[in-house]
Amino acid sequence: MGGQPLEADWELVVARDLVPQLLPAGRLCGVRRPADVGWLPDGAYPALADSVGRVGLEDLLVVPATAWPAERWRRRWLYSPLCVMAIGEHGVGLWVQALPAPGVRARVPFEEIAAVEQRADGRRGALVVTGLADTLVVRYDADGQAVVDAWARRLRLRAAAAPGGHGDGKCQ
Repeated sequence: MGGQPLEADWELVVARDLVPQLLPAGRLCGVRRPADVGWLPDGAYPALADSVGRVGLEDLLVVPATAWPAERWRRRWLYSPLCVMAIGEHGVGLWVQALPAPGVRARVPFEEIAAVEQRADGRRGALVVTGLADTLVVRYDADGQAVVDAWARRLRLRAAAAPGGHGDGKCQ
């Protein structure tokens, strides 16, 4: 499953010289599962809970903002803002700290999850949750792979166990 998915509507293609303003030195730490709701950006937890139902701390994944070259000549970069993914009672949701306003950008009920993929391209990775109506995409540096693996495994188990979920092995 190599290669990167196309940019999502909350991601931006920017000129290379804009990247230091979007990702200042000393940027956020890597992909993590928060130990407390206070570790989340303001408004992320209530918005996700409203979208997908009750969410436990173990069901949250915080993915810091990142930027990667978007073309061969490296003049244009793909900027992906800070994201929080949540596995709730009713499905999976994605909160994005994007312009013009942060908020839940996509939600996929468990019974609509067609695939949970992890794509790699060198030091870059992407977690892609494909549903019937929405697709959730988060990009991360490869050093966060173990955390993303554990969270994706948790999502696959929850989706397979949900009524109407893909317990038939399709959710891979």
